[in-house]
Order: sequence, then structure tokens, then C-alpha cells
Amino acid sequence: MRLKDEHPELFGQLHPTRNVGVDLDATSNSSHEMLWWRCPVGHEWRETPLQRRSHARWKKGDLYACLYCVAPGAVVHSCGHRRLRPSETTFRVLAHPCDKCEVTEHTRLILDALDGSAAAAVRLLDDSPHYALFCSTAADTVEWWDELFPLVEAYFVRMVSVYVAIATVEHRPTLSSPTSSLLGACMLRILEALPPGCREEMHAAVPDDAGHFRDKYLPGHHTGEIGWALKKLGFDIFDTPLDGDIERRVQFCERQRFTATGELPPVDLAGRHYPAFTHLPRRDREAGAVSELRRFRPKQPASRITAIRVPLGESASAAPGDPLGRHMSVTPRSSRRGSCGSGDAACGSSVPITSLPPRSS
Repeated sequence: MRLKDEHPELFGQLHPTRNVGVDLDATSNSSHEMLWWRCPVGHEWRETPLQRRSHARWKKGDLYACLYCVAPGAVVHSCGHRRLRPSETTFRVLAHPCDKCEVTEHTRLILDALDGSAAAAVRLLDDSPHYALFCSTAADTVEWWDELFPLVEAYFVRMVSVYVAIATVEHRPTLSSPTSSLLGACMLRILEALPPGCREEMHAAVPDDAGHFRDKYLPGHHTGEIGWALKKLGFDIFDTPLDGDIERRVQFCERQRFTATGELPPVDLAGRHYPAFTHLPRRDREAGAVSELRRFRPKQPASRITAIRVPLGESASAAPGDPLGRHMSVTPRSSRRGSCGSGDAACGSSVPITSLPPRSS
């Protein structure tokens, strides 16, 4: 239902000039969009239509009450969000946004710095003994590790880039979490996606102080609401499709044992929030792995040589100029053995072919 039709009096309090770019006539009465309002007295503030028509206690029964007029114990932030403090008798307007809006804006700056932090994240991985041990253990344990490695590395870079971006925005000299704890959290996330048979041996390569990623949680020492804000802005902390990515890649590698189609695996990283490697010199590892998979074909069977056996009768001799260079070695009749008697020509035993010349190279 449109606000204009449901609450015409409330619709009349929408600010006539400050809601630029908003189609007020089409605004729903349940909209969550922050709009500017102006009460009959002249107070101006921001609030959503859903908040404006709610039956809040401070309105004292007046659905269209102005917060400035009837709620003295309230704090209104510049973002439009408010906090009610019944114990206070003053009405305060603060120039700064509320805590949640500040964290959201802070997180937006972190996401803006994310793409530029991929190179630093790769350098951190290259210098980490924990990451080297994890990859070397996986190379000895996990089948198709060479084909899975681009996905695994992309996930590591993705999460490490968040911490590098946090340090950049907050002007920290180091990451906000120990490297071992951060990389350990990534390792545990990778183990959940790998086949169960190799997890136990891979656990030996995970640091003891490994953290844990949750749906709205980043391990480490930083503002706890950053994880919530990242989730709100569309950056999934708990990367649920990761196990599906690895499973589809493994299935593709398995299919290549039996088919020569050579089609690419159905793993699309475009919407996975993985940092692009194209701007990293000599580090376009995902593109390199894809090109290798594109050239992947089953092994061609070795060429086979067909042998022909030609039996010769006892009285037959090799023709002059035999193409195989054979000649007959005639054995005296008295010295031959056979089940047909001593040297009976009707026996039809084949005459041995001897003295084949060596094959020329």
C-alpha cells in the first residue's frame, strides 16, 4: 500500500525539497528508506516510513507525533537513527551518526580498499611458514591438489585481504589478528570442503591458535561489529559455496579420465568475492590453472604392431629376393623328429626359418 493512499496526513509531512531523487508518490508505507520529514512546527529529521507510522510508546497515542515535539528524553543522530532515554529530560541532536552507521561506513571503506590489498596478501602468504606447510602437506595428501590450489589460494587471499584492508583503513602497522590465527581459520574452512579421508592428516598442518570464521564473525582483535557490517554490505564471512566449488572442480578432473571434451569446470569465481589476480605481475595463477585444464586431454594409446605368422610347408623354400631376407635351412630327413614317422613328407611339419638378418636402423 502506498503511503500517499494509506496515510495522507503523514504523506503531507514529507519534506518537499530534501528528498531529491525519490519518487514520493510511489513510496510504500512499509518502506525502509530513510526520508526527510518536516512537522507542522518546522522540525526536520530523517526517518523511514515504517518507523514514522509505528505505534511507539513515546508517541503517546499520536501516530503522527514529531519526535522533537513530544519525546524530550531522546537522542537523534545525524543519520536519522534515534535512542530513547526515558531518564533524561532533554532532547539532544548529535551531529555524528550512530554506532551502527559509523561501523557500516567504516566497513565500506574497508571493502573499497580490498582490491588494492590483494598483492600484500599474496606476499604475506609467500612469506608464511604456516601456509607453506599447509600446501606441502596437501600436495602429499589431497588428490588433484594442483587443480584445487587456485581455488584454495583465492580463498586465502580473499580473507587475508580483509585484514590487510582493515590495517590500511585503521592505520595499523600490522594486522589486527596474529597471522597464525587468521591462516589457521582459513585452513579449517578449507578442511571442511576437502574429502573426509584426508582431513585427519591435514589437521597436523593447522596452527594450534587457529581462529574460526562464523556467519557474522571475524576472528581477531578489531571492532566486533565489522563482521556484522560486512555481512550487511554483501560480503559473506562464512563462504558457504566454497565446498561446492572444490567438489565441482574435483568432479571435472575425474571426468577428464574418461572424456576428451575438455570443457571447463562449472566453477564461476566472478561472484565469489575472490580478489582478481590479473593486476598481480606473474601471479595470475587462476588463469594459468584454467589454461592447463583447457589443454587437458586423455593420454593417447600407444601404437600397436600386428604380427603375421606364415607357416611354410616342408618342401617350400623362400623365394629368391625374399622381402624379409629369409632363407631355408634344410635339415637332413634322417635327423628330423615327428609323430608321423621319420621324415614322412606327408606330416606337413613346418620348416624352421633361420638366419634372419639384423634389422637396419
